Amino acid sequence: LIAGIGAGGKGESDLWNFYKGGKAEIAFLCDVDEKRAAKSRERYPKAKFYHDYRELFDKEAKNFDAVSVSGPDHVHAIHALMAINAGKHVYVQK
Repeated sequence: LIAGIGAGGKGESDLWNFYKGGKAEIAFLCDVDEKRAAKSRERYPKAKFYHDYRELFDKEAKNFDAVSVSGPDHVHAIHALMAINAGKHVYVQK
């Protein structure tokens, strides 16, 4: 199960590529901008959506295996480090 932090723009295409591989389920989406995340939310209607990555980790960390980090450049390290500290596999966009 994958959680995507940054579900619009490049995050959208990253999540789609994981999904197309046939071995990943997109279970959680997180983005501060609902408009940019709209396509991913349509594409993965069963994925639970969060605006705040901290809430995502607090409530759901036990429910996913990996994190795709594709938010803005200035927060890549914060999101990736939180995922690593939670013992998750991490794909970081840059």
